[in-house]
Amino acid sequence: MADNTTLNAGTGGDVIASDDIGGVKHQRVKLSLGADGTAADAPVGGGVEAGTLRVTIASDSTGVLSVDDNGGSLTVDVGTALPAGTNNIGDVDIASIAAGDNNIGNVDIVTVPADPYGANADAASATGSISAKLRFIAATGIPITSIAAGNNNIGDVDVASVVPGTGATNLGKAEDAAHTSGDVGVMALAVRRDADTALAGTDGDYGPLQLNAAGSLKVAITAGAGSGGTSIADGASFTRDTTSVTPVGAVVETSAPTLTNGDAAGLSMTTGGALRVAVASGGVAGVVEDAAAAGGEEGIMILGVRRDTAASSSGTDGDFSTLNLDANGRLHVIAALAATQTLATVTTVSTVTNVATIGTSVTPGTAAANLGKAEDAAHTSGDVGVMSLGVRSDTAAAASGTTGDYEPFHTDSVGAMWTRSTGELADDAAFTPATSRVLPVGYLADETATDSVDEGDVGAGRITLDRKQIVTPYAHAAAGGASNYTTLSTTAVLAAEIKGSAGKVFSLECFNINAAARFVRLYNQTGTPSSTDTANVVWQGVVPGATTGGGFVASWPMGRQFSTGIGIRASAGIAHNDTAALTANELTFNVSYV
Repeated sequence: MADNTTLNAGTGGDVIASDDIGGVKHQRVKLSLGADGTAADAPVGGGVEAGTLRVTIASDSTGVLSVDDNGGSLTVDVGTALPAGTNNIGDVDIASIAAGDNNIGNVDIVTVPADPYGANADAASATGSISAKLRFIAATGIPITSIAAGNNNIGDVDVASVVPGTGATNLGKAEDAAHTSGDVGVMALAVRRDADTALAGTDGDYGPLQLNAAGSLKVAITAGAGSGGTSIADGASFTRDTTSVTPVGAVVETSAPTLTNGDAAGLSMTTGGALRVAVASGGVAGVVEDAAAAGGEEGIMILGVRRDTAASSSGTDGDFSTLNLDANGRLHVIAALAATQTLATVTTVSTVTNVATIGTSVTPGTAAANLGKAEDAAHTSGDVGVMSLGVRSDTAAAASGTTGDYEPFHTDSVGAMWTRSTGELADDAAFTPATSRVLPVGYLADETATDSVDEGDVGAGRITLDRKQIVTPYAHAAAGGASNYTTLSTTAVLAAEIKGSAGKVFSLECFNINAAARFVRLYNQTGTPSSTDTANVVWQGVVPGATTGGGFVASWPMGRQFSTGIGIRASAGIAHNDTAALTANELTFNVSYV
């Protein structure tokens, strides 16, 4: 009930809250947590730490403190100081665990086997038994909260799967032991590093292996190391642009190196990048004697030494010697003499009376094996002859003295023989029917596109694929024919520029749906024609009128020439300067032009 008390009841004063307990009133007090001079009521339930009433448990309290986490998590700081003793794991004293509770974190102490490492287990690494692992955790300060619930794990290592030994299912392997299918091992990983940069700190530090973006291991071939690169089996097929190779380097040297038998050396090349190659005896592949030529065979050019005066270029009988050439590149040759002849006995050319003595390959006569051939004799397969040579003359010109002189054939720079048709005529020469000779004319079969030539060029005429000559009255436009222009009249005089440069008009179509006649004009000018451009009118026509349609079509097969530009203008009056307006859409024009 309300037990409130009124202060200074005689004169009326403030009412304060009170509670009557057994005839004694106790004042009700509202708790305020504010600092001096400020009011801050204590919150009711919840609240953050700054607005919550703090409670300190007496250090000599022997009662039970109940803490409710309201279904959440509860964090208790137990401090960092460990009690004296060796039974601690992290900050947990095993000795303080109540009887009957066999668990430390999620590790069941009952399942910990005997320590096979004895008194030295504390110093052992985390590769021993669970007992050794627990001591290792205590020694290194690893929190036991990292052990997953329900597992036999310490950290992220499943201790049940780590079994000491060197068997197929053990991680350990004996040195020099043979590999067995199904052996268990640890995968070696490397770091992808697109750029070639160091990942280790300084000399002597551990560093990971590195891969490129394709997953290939980066290997640096250093001096004194073995060969590197991609290998290929001996005799294996090589596929260009597919099979990998290792580039071979060479040393640039201004002169060939001098080596001693057994030396190791790099290949040598000139400053121009040409590999130095010494052709050893038998080291150059040739062609089989008497084998037929298939074309494209390769060989080594035979060189000679220029000696303007014939002289020996070798040492003694049996030595190798060079061929000798004169100043014109002709080979010095001396004919072999009979056994009974000497060079001194051949005094004049007249002493050689029989050409047959020169050799058996030159035989007088007209048979297939002879160089001579009878006039009008039929050709026979295998006939022997002498190749005709010509003189290269890039510009056609006479090379002999006067008419009747002997003269060689002439060829141009690509070896084509200069010829002249007996029927050719000089430019502007008179043509006499049945007397002057002509040559057949060839044409280019081309139906789909034009082929342009430059001013002054020679060009072939065009024909269809069935040999019909293509003829046009004017050169084709870029699109292959004349351009089209069309327009309709408006409510004013019709005027427009069709082409702003010289051209030709081939046809003009005019149609009129007004009952009255209308008048159209073509102008040789650029820009839109006006009533003042009467001097530029080159053609005018009358468009007949009819409500059902009237008009005309003007055609110029060879084209009407416009030297400046092409313009059109139409009005209702006949005068060139007429300005009478038209009716909208009564006139229509179609113009074909180039």
